[in-house]
Amino acid sequence: ELRADGFFSFRLDAASESPRRFVPCVEPGSGSFGGAGTCNESICLKVGTRIVELDSSTAWLVVMVLPQGVLRGLGHSAHAQVKVLEKETRDNWQKTLLDEQAIVLGIFAAMILLSICIALALSALVARPLRHLSSLGMLMRRLGDL
Repeated sequence: ELRADGFFSFRLDAASESPRRFVPCVEPGSGSFGGAGTCNESICLKVGTRIVELDSSTAWLVVMVLPQGVLRGLGHSAHAQVKVLEKETRDNWQKTLLDEQAIVLGIFAAMILLSICIALALSALVARPLRHLSSLGMLMRRLGDL
């Protein structure tokens, strides 16, 4: 009796024979032998059950039957797609990072150049009156000597 969520697998050929038999399939690498059939994706079916409670007195039993390797194949396919997307994202991030570093370096160089230009202009503006002051000082000494 199926009263809980769960998964199990069975061989379709054994269930189709007369008399009908339930022979569970063994996943490769599970290490279980004991009379069960080895997992052949063409003859093994995977069954998943889940209870969906609609209210306090009503529940549905949802049963899904798929060939044994379908979900595993989807998992491998999804894993490969994620790997490709991860590589593309990493490459895009690196390209964006290099572009942004070049922009920041350009802005920094422009700021330094602008700072040097402003410093030269200010020093020229400040130095011009000081040149007149030094000649004015000479004139005052001469005037003092008279």
